[in-house]
Amino acid sequence: MTTTEQPADTIRRAAAHLRALAAAASTPPWTVRPRWADDPDGSATVTSGDGGPLVHGNTGTRGRPPFLIGADARYVTALDPAVGLALADLLDAQADAGDVLVVGLAHRILGEAP
Repeated sequence: MTTTEQPADTIRRAAAHLRALAAAASTPPWTVRPRWADDPDGSATVTSGDGGPLVHGNTGTRGRPPFLIGADARYVTALDPAVGLALADLLDAQADAGDVLVVGLAHRILGEAP
């Protein structure tokens, strides 16, 4: 017999997943460092709260660190581990309501089809 997970359980599972990801991630806050001062919207590196790069390796050009497109770098830093923990708290607070939007968000976080 197959059991169907209750919406509140799905939401709580997503919250736990976010907490595990946040705990394993680099120290927040994450920051964007434009590669060139005269082009703040261009490509950028992303660093963790301890100043280390989030993307490792070499671009192959004079030892420069890897980079992200500026808009992607800003998006990544907007969702650092501190935000993930806050979102996990919000999911837990809303779990019992079983709101369809919150359940949909939980499935997205878990990489599952709703």
